[in-house]
Parts: sequence; C-alpha cells; structure tokens
Amino acid sequence: MAIKEVDTLCAPYWQNCYEISVQDGLLMRGCRIIIPKSHQAEVLNQIHEERPWEVLGLDLFKYKNSWYLPISDYYSRYPEIARLDSLTSAEIINHCKSIFSRHGIPDVVRSDNGSPFDPVKTVEFKDFAKSYGFTHISSSPKFSQSNGLIEAAVKTVKARIKKSRDLYLALMAYRATPLENGFSPSELLMGRRINSTLPVAKTQLQPYLVNKKVLEAKEERRIEGQKTNYDKHHGVRNLDELHPGQNV
Repeated sequence: MAIKEVDTLCAPYWQNCYEISVQDGLLMRGCRIIIPKSHQAEVLNQIHEERPWEVLGLDLFKYKNSWYLPISDYYSRYPEIARLDSLTSAEIINHCKSIFSRHGIPDVVRSDNGSPFDPVKTVEFKDFAKSYGFTHISSSPKFSQSNGLIEAAVKTVKARIKKSRDLYLALMAYRATPLENGFSPSELLMGRRINSTLPVAKTQLQPYLVNKKVLEAKEERRIEGQKTNYDKHHGVRNLDELHPGQNV
C-alpha cells in the first residue's frame, strides 16, 4: 500500500508501521506507548514520575557571559549541566544526546516557553525528539510553577557555581547529599551512593534498591508540606459552600 492510500490519521505512523504492535489494548512502538496527538496534552498533564529518568526538566541560564544547559530528573532531582559554546539548536541537541547516552532516553522533556528557549522550539529540536522517541512539552512563563523543579535546580546550580571554584565538585556534592526524603539524587537515579571528597564507609558504596514505599510516603509528606506553605503564602483558603440562587 502506498502512503497516499493511507488514512490521514494514520499517515504520521506509516513510516514506522513495522515497529508498531498492539499489547493489552495499547498501541506500542517497540516498548513505548503511542499517544495520538489529540490526546497528548491530556495524558501528559496526568503523568506522575514512576521511575528515574522518566520526566526531565530542561532549562537555560547565563552566567559570566556563558550559557549553560541544566537538565534535572523529576524523580531523583539528579542534575546534569553542560556549558554551551553557542545558543543554538545544534549545540543543545548535541549535549542532550551526550547526557542521554549516559542515562538513557526519557519519556518526556519539559521546558519553559520564553524567548531564551527559541533553540528548543525549532524544527531541528522537534525532529530530534521524534527520532529519539521522547515528547517535548513547554509551559507558559505565566504558569512556570509546572516547571518549578527545574527552576529550583537552576537556583541550586547557580549558587554552587558562585561559591565553588570547581563546578564539578559542587555538582558531585549535591548529587551525594540526601534530599528531604532522606535519599540522595545518586541513590534515587543509580541505586548507589557516589564516592566524593567527603569521607564515607566503603560498605555504604555498595549498590542497593531504594525502598519505593518508604520513598513514596516521604515524598507525599514533602509535597503536602509544600502545598501547605504555598497556600499559606498566597492566601489560599477553602470557599464557603454555595447555595442555589446565591449571588457570587
């Protein structure tokens, strides 16, 4: 069958038709679920990180006349950072490929939608996402709270760059430091502590599985605490119950 004879809705999948299968009622390309474009926004809004390196936050910032590309994993808060020689799609794509070669390809990459992010709103970056099989979504600058994790990571990275003469030792220290949930980013991403300049017993460097139930319970308490602080800071309160015919 020629592509001209294919239904318009199926045409985007034609070139990969030999990789597509149906498993348990789900349309799959290899081991990845295919989400039709008309449902992608709805599904992506419901995504919660269930494993490391599933959803990443990407940002750009300038420091001392140099642009940096920080990428953080939403699950582990493990940061990667690259210094850019130029603020172009090709440069950003090349560093993303390098980082993905170490940790694997994510399902989703999030970024802001402001003018500094023009290099990731290009056809080249769109083609890169398509060829590597991840979804890129951007949030409006007016609603940057949805990308708050990466913003917090950028603040941390900036602060450590300013305080330390060695960026990589600063990153190593952050990756090895326990978060509010009691686990370090390296433990959550790689299942092991990393050896740093700080003294640590060699027995603590052995790989192990993080207890997911313990982690989820601690994360729920952390998120609830953040919500309480946010509501308190912004004066959020429950509204009184409305009755039929009542003026609002």
